[in-house]
Amino acid sequence: MMLDLETWLIDTGAVVLQKLNDEGADSLSPAESGVYWMWWIDYAVRNSGSFGPLQDVGSTAISDLIAFSERTGLTRLAAWLDSAADESTFCKSYLEHFDEACSELRDVYCADVR
Repeated sequence: MMLDLETWLIDTGAVVLQKLNDEGADSLSPAESGVYWMWWIDYAVRNSGSFGPLQDVGSTAISDLIAFSERTGLTRLAAWLDSAADESTFCKSYLEHFDEACSELRDVYCADVR
């Protein structure tokens, strides 16, 4: 069975958001923070087709996730996020690259929560 990474991100993001709300940002592991940032990017792009929602809340999710992915060796995720400098192209090709990049993040998250 093929893993639905969109559902995984939504479900895992909900768990991370609940922890963030209950315990604060300092309670999140680096991998949980990565999921949080990816959740924000996904929310913005899927719902508005732009980074507008990120900008509306002053989010640094893209730069934070780039830094995290570089620190943890998530090369596909880092390369994909580097292309976010061109918002229009990134958003138009979002779904083409999402699974590969999200899969890398999922692997790190799953190893972290074991």
